[in-house]
Amino acid sequence: ALAQGGALMIFMGAVFFFLAAPMFRFFCPDEGQQPIIDEGVPVLRLIAFAMPALASCIIFTSALRGAGDTRVPVLFTWFGFFALRIPLAYLLTRPQIDLGPLGLYHGHDFGLLGAWLAMFTDLLVRGVFFLTRFAGGRWQNMRV
Repeated sequence: ALAQGGALMIFMGAVFFFLAAPMFRFFCPDEGQQPIIDEGVPVLRLIAFAMPALASCIIFTSALRGAGDTRVPVLFTWFGFFALRIPLAYLLTRPQIDLGPLGLYHGHDFGLLGAWLAMFTDLLVRGVFFLTRFAGGRWQNMRV
């Protein structure tokens, strides 16, 4: 099941990457929707590269949870959201960030792509962590 899940995610990633433009054109057929296609295609291609990391997060988190190793995975999931994804999304999507008395910081202003870059980074970091945690084998000693 593990190999099948990973293979499916890689297949979906390939579909997202190579068929991004036709998929968007299918759902946005009007000429006036071209800006949506222009914004969406790079994001869908980025998501294609996130598929293996997403598979790692889903599969290994579920395996660890099933083995009784729940505390560290949930804490690391929270870390991924609150310390990586949200701050990074804010930094990558804004043209500038007001730090109050510390002044203004110039953001990166990537817009929608910036938000998805933050998600990709979070998935990648957590996917590697969960893979490493599972491969370490400490879950085999958990008492349920």
